[in-house]
Amino acid sequence: MIDRSGIGTALNHSTVAMTILFSITATALVVDKPIQLFALVTMGPDFALRHKALTAFDSADFTGVLLDPWVPLLIALAAVGLMVTLSRFLRYTDRPHNRVSILLLSTTIAACILSASYRFAAVGAGAVALSLSVARLGGYIVKPRLLATAWIAMVLLSAAPIDVSLQTVPGPPRLVPAESGLFTRSSYEAVKRGEFVIVGACVPRYFAELGLGMVGSA
Repeated sequence: MIDRSGIGTALNHSTVAMTILFSITATALVVDKPIQLFALVTMGPDFALRHKALTAFDSADFTGVLLDPWVPLLIALAAVGLMVTLSRFLRYTDRPHNRVSILLLSTTIAACILSASYRFAAVGAGAVALSLSVARLGGYIVKPRLLATAWIAMVLLSAAPIDVSLQTVPGPPRLVPAESGLFTRSSYEAVKRGEFVIVGACVPRYFAELGLGMVGSA
């Protein structure tokens, strides 16, 4: 006679173990870009140079592969699939490790969204979505519609053509263009004046290696 309960338990445990390994690995691969962009774009190049620890980790140093923006989205889709599977197990075996696995997958999905398209506004929406997920998994009553709204808001904000920066520059709050590339000394000074923001290409670690935070001269 086949013990179906034993098979189900073993399958559940193996799925949870695979999920935890997947979540940790996937998050480590994609989380470096949102952290770097937070320091460089949201806070500014000077902040990034003063806090080099925020940009020290680069997954490419370990994998040797630079991830295209669509790769984190594929990882997020895989995480959603695993989450659906675990949610079905949760109906029959309401165990803490299942809830922890779902929370880890939620964190991975949020990191993938920010890695594919970083926006500081989306960070706030993601924090709300993860908080609601924690509350729901902790037994509190959270309406599915509210949770879904938070996740949808994060996706929409991450795709928005504008974002919020916390950089301190002369003048009142205003809209400025976003630029990427190999910047000169005069370009770097323009960033400090708030004429535009740097959103990519020359990472803070590259600036730091030059010693001045800029390339070339005016």
